Amino acid sequence: MQIKRFEARDMTTALKLIKRDLGPEAVILSARSLKVENRFLGSVKTAGVEVTAATDSYHSAASSNAEPYSSVLSVDASGGGRRKKMFTNSFQNRTKSLVHRRSLPDYGNRHSRQKGDTLAGIFQHLLSQGVNRDVANDLIEFIKKEIPAKQTDIKDRIISKITAALERKRNIPGRASRTKAGPKILAFIGPSGVGKTTAIAKLAARQAIERNKKVALISIDSCRIAATAELRIYAKAIEIPFKTAATPSAFAAAVNAYRKYDLVLVDTPGINPENNKEIDDLRSYFEAIGSIEVHLLLSAGTKEADLYNTIACLREIPIQHLVFTKLDESTTFGNLINLLFDNQYPLSFLTTGRQVPDSIETGSVKKIVKCLFGSFMNHSQISNSGTSNPVHLTTSHGSAQDDYVANKNSDVFHCPDCKWTLKIKPKNMITFSSVEDAKTQHFVPCRDCQPAANDTFPAGTPRKDKIRISSYL
Repeated sequence: MQIKRFEARDMTTALKLIKRDLGPEAVILSARSLKVENRFLGSVKTAGVEVTAATDSYHSAASSNAEPYSSVLSVDASGGGRRKKMFTNSFQNRTKSLVHRRSLPDYGNRHSRQKGDTLAGIFQHLLSQGVNRDVANDLIEFIKKEIPAKQTDIKDRIISKITAALERKRNIPGRASRTKAGPKILAFIGPSGVGKTTAIAKLAARQAIERNKKVALISIDSCRIAATAELRIYAKAIEIPFKTAATPSAFAAAVNAYRKYDLVLVDTPGINPENNKEIDDLRSYFEAIGSIEVHLLLSAGTKEADLYNTIACLREIPIQHLVFTKLDESTTFGNLINLLFDNQYPLSFLTTGRQVPDSIETGSVKKIVKCLFGSFMNHSQISNSGTSNPVHLTTSHGSAQDDYVANKNSDVFHCPDCKWTLKIKPKNMITFSSVEDAKTQHFVPCRDCQPAANDTFPAGTPRKDKIRISSYL
């Protein structure tokens, strides 16, 4: 470790000196103003700044002539070298942990410098999204092993490899085929306001209208009258039967009444994870019938600690699947990645808005990873291994091939052949795989080229990944 003190007339000059002598990876340990007293007038004025900086490796070019910190310290003649050595060792010990915390893992030892820079950028993005440091390290190590140095600029490969790393860690076995006759019963549970009623309405509409399944709804939410009324309205609009059950025996009777149906969806009251009575009451309903799939709904905007606490408090209920809701209302997804990394519950569904029935799709770890890297990838921070400029997969006119594009300094996105696309500088270009992708990131369509009208899936038409929801059921 090299530690050195710098004096300059201002902070800007001091930072230049630090960068020149210690390199760009130097860490500032302390800074203070230097003041001089005017003995004649009795006033004090600022004469400059003193900055102490450190680096854990010697800067090869500029630091060869630089003095180490121990030689710069001024020592009183009576103190001798012993006091100087004690102070230096103590100071270095105090700063060692700080330097260790702020330094990034070295990703360039066995790979090209460009790959190291790229992986360091990905690592920083994972941390900024709230991914735990240990989890981020594991994911980066997996990328290093699986992707060659010259292919770290391909975002699809990075997303697929991180998805594979998560799925390998989770090691969820395949679902066994159903052999029991009768309806499939799905109960949606979760804290208040997580979106249980709306998710049930979306799923019911998909199965009844698009798949022609016989679907029935049951509500055991006797705590909130509005929830029952809302679900009754949805049932009437979809033209499917609906029942309420205030007791476990009434719930068993309602399920028995729908024994000839294909799917029964159960709405439950919002649970306070800290209220054991509510949990016991809910468990008594599930114990009143034979086979039931319990899906725990968790909002993407919930704090990570609360997500873990909810699962821990509901361990007495036989949870079998997770559902992440309100993905459109969150900008960070590290909490979900950490939860998936530590838990093996299968991910059954995802909800991405309030629209019924469109804003629901089959649960996918890859979808969460795409959300995690959305802004990072679209701002082209993944560089080409052969150049320092961002990669944009462009046509001869500079527009993104088969993608929608936008200027990162604007909130409007365009078709590749739009006249405004040609005016976007390559370094400012952002690409989107679909209209929905652009809208999710709060971009609006261009009025001239009208990219929304060119989308492969018109408004109201289910997308392919949403149609696959039937494969789960």
